[in-house]
Amino acid sequence: MLKSLGALLALGLAGLQFLAVLAVVFSSYLTSQTALLNHARDLLRDVGINTMEHSKGFLSPAEGAAELAARLAQNRVVASDDPRRLEQLLFQQLQIAPQFAGVYYGSEGGDFVYVMRSPTGPGEFRSKIIDHLDGQRRTRLIWRNDDFSVVEQRQDPEDTFEPRERPWYKKARVERTTIWTDPYIFFSSQQPGITLAAPVFKPDKSVRGVVGVDIEISMISEFLSRLNIGTNGKALIIHRNGDVIAHPNQDLIKTESEDGALRFADIREIDDPIARAAFGPLADSGSIPVAKETPSQFIYDGARYVSTMMPVISDKLPWTIAVYAPEDDF
Repeated sequence: MLKSLGALLALGLAGLQFLAVLAVVFSSYLTSQTALLNHARDLLRDVGINTMEHSKGFLSPAEGAAELAARLAQNRVVASDDPRRLEQLLFQQLQIAPQFAGVYYGSEGGDFVYVMRSPTGPGEFRSKIIDHLDGQRRTRLIWRNDDFSVVEQRQDPEDTFEPRERPWYKKARVERTTIWTDPYIFFSSQQPGITLAAPVFKPDKSVRGVVGVDIEISMISEFLSRLNIGTNGKALIIHRNGDVIAHPNQDLIKTESEDGALRFADIREIDDPIARAAFGPLADSGSIPVAKETPSQFIYDGARYVSTMMPVISDKLPWTIAVYAPEDDF
């Protein structure tokens, strides 16, 4: 009888010890899980802030360059109606700013001078000049070396480009100040980018034309591709209308519209199913952009993920940084 009682007491004590250890282990697990999730959220927040600062630093030189080009054009070059001098000015602007894809000027009369980088040759730079001689439109293409010497030139009678119909020209003309366009696919290079444009005024304050600077934002996608967010995390940039304008995989951000023109992929259709699961519902509810940092958790294909969205970079750049990563990475 005593042996049975002793055995029961021993079992009871062992059971109590087991329960105590289990409680401690469970409490430690919950505490560790909370700490790791907080660490993950801090990491995602740091990535978001880093991406915001990189984007601002990448784009801010364009504003000063566009305004400088506009002032120079207004004071010295455009007023003289000398396309070659204007081309040389834009050429110099492009040389000193490596993040610029192209610099150009469109006039109220429909003339256009555009200097862009030409990685496929035959020269390092290509100029496109549209003018009107005796009422006849003429389009010339000139490839130049870094010293402004001509490599090749020819005329393009099939060209139909009209600067006054482009969104950068219309917006700068109406607002009469330096403007940023929404991201779009560039006409010449077919690359995703953004334009900063500034109006050029006549002495009577009427608009003479508009100077524009193109920046290919694919370079921001390259920056995102180099970020280490856990093992499998990713950061992307979403415009306020839901378009994904930067992603570590640049091939995912462009798609064709019904008329065959290139456009940005919407977050609800991009070929990144985890990004769709993380941020697509916010787009459906009209919650992009967010007013403040918005961390979240979600499940995709049986795996748990953490994500965060940052508030917009600025009024001029209504872009939202969105970051996600699997919980298991942490």
